[in-house]
Amino acid sequence: MEKLLTAGPVSLDARVLGALSEPMMSHREREFSAITCEVEEGLKEAYGTAGGTVCVLSGSGTLAVDAMVNSMVKRSEDVLVIGHGEFGSRLADSVSRRGAHPTAISAYEGNAVEESSVHEAIESGRYGTLAMVYTETSIGMAYRSSRDLGRFAKEHGLKVIVDAASAMFGEEIRLDEGCFDAVSTCSQKCLAAPPGIALVGLSEEAVEIAGRAEGVQRYLDLGLYAKKMNEGYDIPQTPAVSLFYGLREALRIMLDAGMDAWINKHRRLASELYSKLPKHGYMRIVKDGRFLSNSVAAFGIPHGHTAESVIERLREGGYVISEGMGNLKGKAIRIGTMGDISREDIANAISILQDAVS
Repeated sequence: MEKLLTAGPVSLDARVLGALSEPMMSHREREFSAITCEVEEGLKEAYGTAGGTVCVLSGSGTLAVDAMVNSMVKRSEDVLVIGHGEFGSRLADSVSRRGAHPTAISAYEGNAVEESSVHEAIESGRYGTLAMVYTETSIGMAYRSSRDLGRFAKEHGLKVIVDAASAMFGEEIRLDEGCFDAVSTCSQKCLAAPPGIALVGLSEEAVEIAGRAEGVQRYLDLGLYAKKMNEGYDIPQTPAVSLFYGLREALRIMLDAGMDAWINKHRRLASELYSKLPKHGYMRIVKDGRFLSNSVAAFGIPHGHTAESVIERLREGGYVISEGMGNLKGKAIRIGTMGDISREDIANAISILQDAVS
């Protein structure tokens, strides 16, 4: 069986796969409310929040972003969006579809947005919300300036929303640090659960903001999700029951390991890739070492070779990785360190990648 070293979905632990086959139950039964309670309390621990709420929706990471934007951003509001690639552009598009007005500060080709330019924009007093992608999955950049920028923005009265799809549970993000109001992610990344669950963590203040949001479609209404969850661990729409079984088991595995150890595992595996692949001609897409992602590492292909040929060699060796996105399609590869993989898997992948270009 092939191991997934992709940017998601990821290979699953046998315990998670087993949980998916548990018998179906009605989501209105007390037994399912107990599952939802365990999931919510586990997610709050993993998100690092005591008084906040984690909304659990059945859908993709895109649903999580759309629900966050629609519940936190007012129509006609000016929103400052920080972008470094495909998912930064998608975040700006989500803001625009909400009927708000995004202004993007962007950096591409592996460079990072300068904090000073963001400070200047925030101090202009024009914006009501700062929106950022923490880990830009398309290039493997973890924009760790997000935390300081989020704190700075909140000090200036802005709401701060973050797409952390490939960052949450693989980077040091804690909701109660006061940097962010809302943080979205999904099940099939660092959490190592099946795809199909969207997650949005809301601070206490953000729960109140979402509860006052106007013109939000029911399925995107995080104020409604938070209200139902806090009233008795209820989900306003029929959830993907079997996926909740898998989500619960994945949470148990992660929390039993401990959040620090879980994050460090991703960091160690990524460090192996960053330290060894450049020696064989695979150059990091992200220029500044401070922003190398723990969960998705992206590399340019050595001269004279193609992404397609390299990816095929890995597949022959039992591993699946991701191709570059956007302008990097065909020019780069992306290797995930998420899911049920080991240091041996990463070592094997490095060896195959070396052979592929030797």
